[in-house]
Amino acid sequence: MGHLGRGTIAGVDHLLIVVIPSKSGVRTTLKIKKLAEESGILRISYVGNLVADDDDRTFLAEALGQPPLACFHDSAAIRKTERAGLAITGALGEVEAAAAEVLQQIVP
Repeated sequence: MGHLGRGTIAGVDHLLIVVIPSKSGVRTTLKIKKLAEESGILRISYVGNLVADDDDRTFLAEALGQPPLACFHDSAAIRKTERAGLAITGALGEVEAAAAEVLQQIVP
């Protein structure tokens, strides 16, 4: 959040905020959104992280007022791959699928 408050975001036209499906995660996300809007960023979207199921997706959509562009699932395989120092992209299809969803929606 510090970067938004210091005005170091000149030229940013779209902000993706990563949010976990919890009340504290949403609370922080909404603070970031407010700072971004005050800084002049008009396009703000969300990416869900550590999303376990449809209940988590619904919670995020309702709490944020719009659904996340994509959701990365809570995955033991992702944690193990990352802890082993391996790149998670290419190693796990679910990561690539979620990343592709995000790109599809933000890149013209």
